Amino acid sequence: MSRILFFDDRHLHVVRYAQRHMGQAEMLRDTLYADPCPDIFSNIPNVFFSDVLGKWLMLSYGMHLRAFYDVILLHESDDGLHWKPMDTTPFLDLKTRKYPHQLFELGQCGEYFVYCDERACTQERFKLLAVRRGSGGRLESCLFFSPDGLHWTDQHINWHPSPPDLGPLCIFFNDQRGTYIIATRPSMVDRRIALMETADWKSFSVPQVVLETDALDTPVCESYGLTVLPYDNYYLGLYWLFHPNAAQVTATPEGVSGKYFDGYVDAQVVSSNNGWYFKRALRDPVLPNGAPGQPDSGCIYPRGMRRASDGSILIDACVYPYEHGRWREFVRHPSPHATLVTYRIREDGFCYYQNTGGEAFLGSRALLYKGGPLTLNAMCPTGLLKVQITDRYGHPFEGYRFEDCTPFSEDQCHWQPLWKGRDAQALSGQVIRIEICFKTGRLFAIHGNLDLVLQPET
Repeated sequence: MSRILFFDDRHLHVVRYAQRHMGQAEMLRDTLYADPCPDIFSNIPNVFFSDVLGKWLMLSYGMHLRAFYDVILLHESDDGLHWKPMDTTPFLDLKTRKYPHQLFELGQCGEYFVYCDERACTQERFKLLAVRRGSGGRLESCLFFSPDGLHWTDQHINWHPSPPDLGPLCIFFNDQRGTYIIATRPSMVDRRIALMETADWKSFSVPQVVLETDALDTPVCESYGLTVLPYDNYYLGLYWLFHPNAAQVTATPEGVSGKYFDGYVDAQVVSSNNGWYFKRALRDPVLPNGAPGQPDSGCIYPRGMRRASDGSILIDACVYPYEHGRWREFVRHPSPHATLVTYRIREDGFCYYQNTGGEAFLGSRALLYKGGPLTLNAMCPTGLLKVQITDRYGHPFEGYRFEDCTPFSEDQCHWQPLWKGRDAQALSGQVIRIEICFKTGRLFAIHGNLDLVLQPET
């Protein structure tokens, strides 16, 4: 199945009385979780399922607020939403253990990302990419493999060509290129988004910058990180943006640092058709900051995305109520702590069309329909939505006109339109256009075995 999403109008020919909007994810407040250890600033959650253990695991990056060391901590869950510390003392003999749920020796692993590689052999099922401080405090990149998410082996591979920055990492597989893609920063003190690729986890391409801020962003806004989820024929991304504190930007300090530190962090949606070149649709944050005093009022770090069993998308994030450079506020005000939390957004819910008054009308470009279910993701509880199918020239097929369609007035992610009780299967193999009209509601996506026809008819 392929999806037609509305980050752009690549698949659309006509749009009338409809406007594009960005969706917003909902915080699942019952998933708010703070590490129980005192004086630990726990952030950067990484959630994955270990089929060996039959349970969900979450790694978090913890900083001690007074001793100023960092440590990787392990948590477990039966449902992937509600967490508790996992005691690693029975199976890990750590020489520098500080906590029962500690996973690595102090200094062994720093900024990190865990990827579950279903294409790998059992011993290499899980990959952990990291940036740590080596000898003399110099940053270095490193790579670990694990069969279960608990026992990790350092591969002694330096995957980044220069001293990398302590920025967020992400790994995903690109089906079109047949390679693993690493989202990182191009070099030290360079807040832009670069991609690297590898096919064998031994050799890596040089970082190539693919995302950076522009004149439409807030002044001196900086790219902070990128989280990517392969999503059928799309690659969906959460683009972290750091908005420096205005007072810091306008001040004239005696010395100039390589980075701004005070300000807030949010995330916008980006999308890609090939998993390499990403673009933004609108600049609205998908994870807006909460009101003052709320756990998410300062910074939101969306660490990972995963698909739930109902098709919705879960976003695992770290939130806290202070500005980016003010994490030491936890020393003076230890409650509330940085909190790990999960957000949810409906299937295809990152972008949608909504009517602007009158009857909205959307018409697709020419599409090759190769059969199978043809469905819509729509929310139209108080309005009537209808679908019409035409040939490539806009002439309705007999029996597939608007007046033949059973009206839709519900909220469904996979609604199958029917015309006098029959589906679209009779049009299999033909070039078609899909036309949709609705008075009130939201249209999120079209699903089907559809290919865009780019060549003109000869």
